[in-house]
Amino acid sequence: MLTMLRPFPTGHFEIRDVAANDNPRYAGLRIAVTWVFKGLYNGVADFGPLTGTPVEILGVSQFHVQDGRIVREVRLYDEIAVRTQIAVQRGDTPYDSTNIY
Repeated sequence: MLTMLRPFPTGHFEIRDVAANDNPRYAGLRIAVTWVFKGLYNGVADFGPLTGTPVEILGVSQFHVQDGRIVREVRLYDEIAVRTQIAVQRGDTPYDSTNIY
């Protein structure tokens, strides 16, 4: 989690959905959380020169809980989309809307 906050120190998470399943066959409680992380690219320059660009990251985390403790987390998000949001603001690439609706 701290690696996500490095480039976006003012960022915050918004929880969108939570699903859970407790089954001994699968070694206990499993929890899935869909989230959105919003922040400004004004921290550590992990994605090139700082731009102050507002970034919105959609992701999901899966937690494995045993004896009331989180023993494993898997976090997935699209880093290419993050880099694209920053690059467009920096002017690295022209922006063409891909919205077909």
